[in-house]
Amino acid sequence: TSIKYIVCVVRPFSYPDGYPVNPHTIGEHLRKKRMDNRLMQSEVTNIIGVSEESIWNWENGRTKPSKKNLKIINAFVTASLKSQ
Repeated sequence: TSIKYIVCVVRPFSYPDGYPVNPHTIGEHLRKKRMDNRLMQSEVTNIIGVSEESIWNWENGRTKPSKKNLKIINAFVTASLKSQ
C-alpha cells in the first residue's frame, strides 16, 4: 500500500485595515457589522437612510448619531442580515 499525504498550508488570519476587532463605540459596531457583511458605506446608506458622509463620520468618531438614527443603527447592528 502507498501512503498519500494531504498538505494543508495555513496562513495566519488577519483582519482588514480599519476592522474593529473589539468595538466599543456605536460607530465601531456599525463598521464591524458593515465589514462582516461585506457592505460598502454607500450600501449601508440605502439600508439606514442617511448620507454616506454620516456613515463615515459615525464610523470615524467625528460625530454622534441623533437618538432617531441611533435606534435605526442599533436595529441594523443587531439584525441578522441574509447573505447575498
